[in-house]
Amino acid sequence: MNALTSAFSRAMPSRTLWFASVLFIATVASPVNAADGAQVDDGIGDPTLEKYPEVSIRGSEHRQLTSAVNGQLYQVYVKPPRGYETGNKRYSVLYVLDAETNFGATSYIVQRLIKDDLIPETLVVGIAYGATYEAFYQLRGRDLTPAPGRRGEYGSAKEFQRFIETELFPFISKNYRVVDGIGRSTDTPWVASSASTHC
Repeated sequence: MNALTSAFSRAMPSRTLWFASVLFIATVASPVNAADGAQVDDGIGDPTLEKYPEVSIRGSEHRQLTSAVNGQLYQVYVKPPRGYETGNKRYSVLYVLDAETNFGATSYIVQRLIKDDLIPETLVVGIAYGATYEAFYQLRGRDLTPAPGRRGEYGSAKEFQRFIETELFPFISKNYRVVDGIGRSTDTPWVASSASTHC
């Protein structure tokens, strides 16, 4: 376990955890106001939303990378640490799966941990599919399961691992100032597959 992953395993500062908990409760408990551009769900059908510009994470970048291993077009989200543009320092990298849902929260947590001097300045890289809800779960099931199921579906974790190691890592190293040889944050089945292969 390296210094970065060790730092992430320590307890989060209480004020950061408290703020995240309050934010989550407020978000879940707050009703949607139709005057704000949304129609309140009356239980009869799905609510509809008017089309407004999507929210983006300030200071982040959206790249795309088509894998020669499995032919998948991956959406790559990158959040450099503050001050990245003005220096020549190299940074550790935290790779995050399920970036459709995890990238924003992870970027914020990393920012808070850096601010509290609990981890070194870190570049966050998220791996996403940019697919529909249904397709997202099919694609992640394919990429994160080490062996096929009873019906022969999924089981392409080795190909996904090859994409990350032979394509994504070099892509990030070529385009960003990063330190090689760092750890990654992933889902349990894929970690188990990687561990059984390399440990």
